[in-house]
Amino acid sequence: MTTPMGAHHHSHGAHDCKMSMYWNWNTVGACFFAEMWKVESEGGFAGLCIGIIITTMLFECIRQLGPWYTKHINRVHSRRRTTDQPMEERASGGAAAEEGHAPSSLPFRPSFGQHLVLALVHTLQFALGYFIMLMAMYYNGYIIICIMIGTFLGYVLVRWRDEVDPSALQRPGSSSSTSTGCHG
Repeated sequence: MTTPMGAHHHSHGAHDCKMSMYWNWNTVGACFFAEMWKVESEGGFAGLCIGIIITTMLFECIRQLGPWYTKHINRVHSRRRTTDQPMEERASGGAAAEEGHAPSSLPFRPSFGQHLVLALVHTLQFALGYFIMLMAMYYNGYIIICIMIGTFLGYVLVRWRDEVDPSALQRPGSSSSTSTGCHG
């Protein structure tokens, strides 16, 4: 049966769910992903909203974890490379300096363990992003607002101490690490 707002009620006894493929403000009786995940009370819906905010904040944190860990790997590699050089090469800048590269700017491959950590971070980011997208696809106004609140709070929490490179802002066509959208 269809209601005026496009909500579909599936009659299965005690498992009636309010589901809509159109913009809605359903709270009690709304189902997400399965009939088992049915909101039974206003408190339950408030808990769902808080969970969505926390999940989206976590997504923002994990989104920054990959670049942070990559910088950490680079710092460790740079320190190791500098301490592994003979004293004479360190004083003169080494063979890399003769080729026009600082020792820490030479390309290298992370260890397999480091690569696995980066892959795990990427997978967690993908899984949380997909979950958030699926929640948004219920077109529930409250859920979408909670996603926006969580994104805002997560960004503020994770990025408030970031330094801004003024030269990057002045270069035409330069991209920022704070891109938005699916590929950010």
